[in-house]
Amino acid sequence: AVNQTGPWATASGWTSLLAALWALGAGHALLKACLAQWRFERQLGVLRQREDGSWQADADADAGLPALVGVWRPRIIVGPGFDTRFDAQQRNLVLQHERSHRDHGDQWVNAFVLVLRCVFWFHPLAAWSVRRLQRDQELACDARVLRLHPAHRRSYATALLTAHLAH
Repeated sequence: AVNQTGPWATASGWTSLLAALWALGAGHALLKACLAQWRFERQLGVLRQREDGSWQADADADAGLPALVGVWRPRIIVGPGFDTRFDAQQRNLVLQHERSHRDHGDQWVNAFVLVLRCVFWFHPLAAWSVRRLQRDQELACDARVLRLHPAHRRSYATALLTAHLAH
């Protein structure tokens, strides 16, 4: 008979090892997500509240903007070139889009999905499904804005194209 000792000798040893590996992966995924968010918010610089209720970044941080940032106190953040890049009608439509995210609780959905992504960090479909969810959120906001402003389809399409080309 072979003498089996150590943590791998029993099923509970394997369970403990796998639990430790899972916890390390989940912790790493959460830390990585928190650092990415911290870096993004830091690059925005000082935020100044605008008359339209949004906040303007002072740094040249247009990548990813405009965006809804925050969970408990979500704020719409626009870049320093927002007023020059979009005309008045486009600015209104873009802000409607971001308000739609906020009004429909997308920030809460995204926070919940972040927790799920950390829990299932090892699953190959996790990243794929998050991208699909985010795409669906964007399409839903686009549909809501267009339902409210059907006559402004061209202006909204131009605004979306302008925003995506800036990234």
